Amino acid sequence: IGYLLLMSLTVVSCNSQTRDLKIVSEDIVIVNCGVRNRLGISKMLNVISSLNPRVVALDLNFREQRDPYQDSLLIVGLDNCKNLVMSSLIDDYWGEKDTTYSELTGTLPEFLTNAQIGFTNAVVENDEFLTLKRFSSYEKMNGFTMYHFAVRTAMSFDSIKTIHYLKG
Repeated sequence: IGYLLLMSLTVVSCNSQTRDLKIVSEDIVIVNCGVRNRLGISKMLNVISSLNPRVVALDLNFREQRDPYQDSLLIVGLDNCKNLVMSSLIDDYWGEKDTTYSELTGTLPEFLTNAQIGFTNAVVENDEFLTLKRFSSYEKMNGFTMYHFAVRTAMSFDSIKTIHYLKG
């Protein structure tokens, strides 16, 4: 049985100099779609879209066609999201500087017609636990800049603040 988990977050900024905390946003909701099928996901997207969120970021991949009816409803649900960000993977990603990548994998194009795309690859440390400590904010993809899923989502929410953050 699928389940829906709604979790409201408060985003807090910490000034490293003074250690002062400042509430940045209380407007982030994480939805866990559990084991829902594509019909269930499309229904959830319809409910979420009806609430007019600033951004809908979906970290799910739809790698193949399954049921034509459910797939078509999911595509309609995705197309009805006003500011949609979806995840993808950079094929043969190593996280090395000055590398240009050429291929994305993950979701089929018919599910991405209304989406901005961000990659979800991360840089794994070469230690005994293969620890994940960092990710690249952006990579070059066929001559274009491709942003990480988290960065692309932040840009969709507030592009000016995100660009300011990226410039350091």
